[in-house]
Amino acid sequence: SDLESTGNGAIVLVSSGALTLNEGNADDEVINASGNVLLQTTSGAITVNAPVLSAGNVRIDSAAAITQAAVGDITLSSTVKTLYVRATGALTMADGAFAQSTDGDIRYESTSGDITLGQLIAGAGNVALIADTGSIIDGGDTGGEDIQSSGLLITAGANIASGVNPLETLVARLSTRSSTAASSDGSFITESNGLIVDSVTVAVQTIESDGLTPAATSDVTQADLDTSAGGAIVVQVTTGNFQLTDGASSDADGIVVTSVSNVLLDAQDGQLIVDADMISASGHLDLQASDDIVLGSEADLSTQSSGQTILLTSESDVLMSDGASVVTTNGAIIVLAVDSITVGDLDAGTTFVSLRGSTITDSGSSDTKPTWTGIHC
Repeated sequence: SDLESTGNGAIVLVSSGALTLNEGNADDEVINASGNVLLQTTSGAITVNAPVLSAGNVRIDSAAAITQAAVGDITLSSTVKTLYVRATGALTMADGAFAQSTDGDIRYESTSGDITLGQLIAGAGNVALIADTGSIIDGGDTGGEDIQSSGLLITAGANIASGVNPLETLVARLSTRSSTAASSDGSFITESNGLIVDSVTVAVQTIESDGLTPAATSDVTQADLDTSAGGAIVVQVTTGNFQLTDGASSDADGIVVTSVSNVLLDAQDGQLIVDADMISASGHLDLQASDDIVLGSEADLSTQSSGQTILLTSESDVLMSDGASVVTTNGAIIVLAVDSITVGDLDAGTTFVSLRGSTITDSGSSDTKPTWTGIHC
């Protein structure tokens, strides 16, 4: 019973039908490999009902769905070994299921279904979640944050979690991209310990049928927070600073947030720092922080549909650097600070700007003349 290898030996199991992994003796593990592991089907689903342990890289590739039971944990015991799990259909982790590397990258991918998450832990490695046509779903909260890694890259053909059940993360860097038609849907992330929106690269080994790894890894790189077709972006950081930069990727265009609908960015116990542009095509922009809100000199915030508003709310200061701008298409601009406000370029077209702070000062000489119909101070 079970599959074991020693002496750095690989385990390769390729099936023309469905493949189910059940634990067959009292050692708890269905696979214990000293080398690489390849589990693959050419026409059926893969079900992991018992732990998989490997000292090498692991690739699980199904021509249909993949199901990881609550006890079907995947553990990579050697440093920087990678895990690549790919399904043509749905990829489902039960609540309580986890996959863990020792500082190696992890990539979970579905080409035509949803990804339902248990928990992924990569340490100093990065994680990619890619659902080409489906959604990323939070399948439960057993074990803490859904994703624990250095960087997190998410691409979804539909939604990334939901407003009532956001994806919980413990990561340093984030990039998301989703496409959904409903304005109430989109991307919903709650981070627990500081966050930078930046470029993230995930590189995993694609193990071949001989058990070896090719010289080149399978890489994916992504930057920014993007939605298309109508979805919102909601990112809340419960502890630590929240910084947004235009990552060094192929679309490094000075824009860090692009949304068709509403955007909420909330630093609940730290600063909110914006160093690149934010654009909403038909929604509102809402930035909140318990500490300062800082708009760098390259930060231009804009709404492109008539009447959509921009709101900046800080329990400390709102600081716009010389060159920063906040522009609406005849929508209100409201800046609320418990302490001081430093103003850059504010353009609300034919409607009003409201500034409320203990002091209000001009950031510098390079700003264009503010434009609005009325101002409230």
